Amino acid sequence: MHSIATPKLTASMLALALLLAGCATSPDFGETLETRSEQASAIAGDYKKGEKLIEAGRKDVREGRKLARKGENRVNRGEDRIREGEAMMAAARAAYCRDTGYATPECR
Repeated sequence: MHSIATPKLTASMLALALLLAGCATSPDFGETLETRSEQASAIAGDYKKGEKLIEAGRKDVREGRKLARKGENRVNRGEDRIREGEAMMAAARAAYCRDTGYATPECR
């Protein structure tokens, strides 16, 4: 549950807060309210873009971790197949050598 004391900061709330803060603390009294509003809107837009980038980054991390697990599983499966293939080759070579009486160069 969300606490009433800590509401989620939305872009419009941020724009309003920045606008009010700009009005109260602006060093340049010649600025118009419209200019401050435009600045606050631009900052709020950047804030919203930042939120979207963070969410996209989190999604990338989740997908990357998922792929890493899949990749690790595939690597393990590949290593298992290599060991199985090497064992088959060794068994086939041993059988071949037994059948030929160890007379071939591969069996010496």
